Amino acid sequence: MRSTFQGLETSLRALHAQQAALQTTGQNVANANTAGYTRQRANLQATSPYPSSGMNSPQIAGTIGTGAEASSIERIRDQYLDAQYRSGEAQVGYAEMESNILKTVEAIMNDQEGVGLSGAMDEFWSSLQDLSINPNDEGIKTVVREKAVSLTDTFHYLNSALTTAQKDLQAEVDGAKDDINSIATQIADLNQKIGELEPSGYLPNDLYDQRDLLVDKLSSYMDIKVERTSSGSGSNRAAAGIYTIKVAGAGSSEALVQGNIANKVETVSNGSELEIQINGTTVSPTGSFQSLIRNLGTDQSIYKTTIDKLDKLALTLATEFNNIHGNGYKQDGEKGSDFFTLSSENASSTITLSDDIMKSTDNIAVGAEGNKKSDGGNAAKLAELLNPNVGNGTIRSAYSEMIGEIGVKVQNANRLKENSENVRDLLSTKRDSVSSVSLDEEMTNMIKFQHAYNAAARSMTVMDEILDRIINNMGVVGR
Repeated sequence: MRSTFQGLETSLRALHAQQAALQTTGQNVANANTAGYTRQRANLQATSPYPSSGMNSPQIAGTIGTGAEASSIERIRDQYLDAQYRSGEAQVGYAEMESNILKTVEAIMNDQEGVGLSGAMDEFWSSLQDLSINPNDEGIKTVVREKAVSLTDTFHYLNSALTTAQKDLQAEVDGAKDDINSIATQIADLNQKIGELEPSGYLPNDLYDQRDLLVDKLSSYMDIKVERTSSGSGSNRAAAGIYTIKVAGAGSSEALVQGNIANKVETVSNGSELEIQINGTTVSPTGSFQSLIRNLGTDQSIYKTTIDKLDKLALTLATEFNNIHGNGYKQDGEKGSDFFTLSSENASSTITLSDDIMKSTDNIAVGAEGNKKSDGGNAAKLAELLNPNVGNGTIRSAYSEMIGEIGVKVQNANRLKENSENVRDLLSTKRDSVSSVSLDEEMTNMIKFQHAYNAAARSMTVMDEILDRIINNMGVVGR
């Protein structure tokens, strides 16, 4: 026979269950704007019915319900969307870093509105034109020398600025490496705490959120893969388990985090390039960290390729200019000497005017013929070498090609950044539709659980009145 108090117990369980659901709803509302918070849900389930089944039980099992209970409070996450979002975040990290680095190079090589190397060459060309018209004017010769000095100084500045900007990436690489290793250590610590709680049936949702937020941050540095393993046989079915974090495309030995152990990311030079290593094994993950490494220490770095082209341009300019200058004549009838001097290996940083030109402007080979005092023919040839209107000239075409390539790379990087951000934002929206808090939905749930709680309370009141009738009013006939 059923207990007289079973109705009270059923109502009490209903009150507890609806109260747990209301508290979970309140938690969601409170953290609607908390970064990394995942919407939670109280899983309500019916308790075991009465009577229980048994071989010697004459009653039919499961005929009368005994109420409900909140079996667990779990987070609402989609692992597939998490993996997609993190992969997209790695693409954004790489594209954004590439775009920023290219913009820095573009700013250094600024060639708009008559500034930069193009402006310096134009001024030098203009002074040579003036000299070809007035070959005996000492003032113009001095201007030619000063404009040539300005041109070499511009080469020096560009080389120094590019070299310094590239070296500055070392600080960013060190900072990113320290951040990656710090995040990995924090995830390993959270794995340990979670592994201690889950076997007892607990669901440490706050710890899960902290760990997932760290994993999201890590994914911007490098493309990672998250594998989950159970922390023990006593774990709840909704438990997130222990994370093993591997770099995408790498083997098991390159796991960045495995249980409560965090391996360190190192940067190692192989002589000509920098490599990313985990446990002594080289990995090449997509992400902002890979972009930093590539632009700091590889031959494909935009800094390295730009400096190489700048060196080639300076070497070509000096060589061709010296050839023309050496075939010309000074005003005293002697043949000209080298106008520029430089090292063939580091041309843009070493190009300077020769000692002869710096000693006296009379050493500028203005004439094309040695017996004419007013001959400015060689100065005209020198000017033609730098003529900005000659589209197929060796100097101008090489420089225009270099600037054009940088511009195209910046456009491509910006386009890649925009496209990857659009994809990432779409994935973020999809993930948020599952995991983030909707205040409209929570308000609806609040009303629903409130009504259920009130109904359970009313049911308990009814059962109390029934018991009062049985206890206090039955068997009093005739009194």
